[in-house]
Amino acid sequence: MQQTITSPEQHDSSLVFQQTSGPLPPPADMQRYNDVLPGAAERIFALCEQETRHRQEMERGAQLAQITVLQKQQEFGERQAQMSYDTTRLGQKFGFVAYIACIVGAAYVAHIGSDWQAVAALVGIPSIGMAAIVYAFLGKSFFRKSHDAKDEVT
Repeated sequence: MQQTITSPEQHDSSLVFQQTSGPLPPPADMQRYNDVLPGAAERIFALCEQETRHRQEMERGAQLAQITVLQKQQEFGERQAQMSYDTTRLGQKFGFVAYIACIVGAAYVAHIGSDWQAVAALVGIPSIGMAAIVYAFLGKSFFRKSHDAKDEVT
């Protein structure tokens, strides 16, 4: 058996989409919550306030931790720079003592009457080393500036 539908029924329908943002539901929904459970709106407000306080405390703690980390990094960098400076100064002092020891040794060798080659070795070799160290510390730019200044004067 076949049926033929000559006039289909028409249905009117609508779709409503409502979006809210924020921690609280819209006031109409709050009223409905209160109708179903008296005091529900108060509880929802209290929950939102508690969540807000908790979030702010967590953010404050994270900020304080970040500040502490940055302070520690700065202190570490300062200590590292101071240690590098101290090591450099100590090396300079030991180098100076070694150079003076060579000069004193050369004076002693000359005093006891050794050959001039021994005196030259004790004074010359450390002097060449010292000149190389000075050149390495001051660099080519220092000597270039000195040379350029002489050219400007003449």
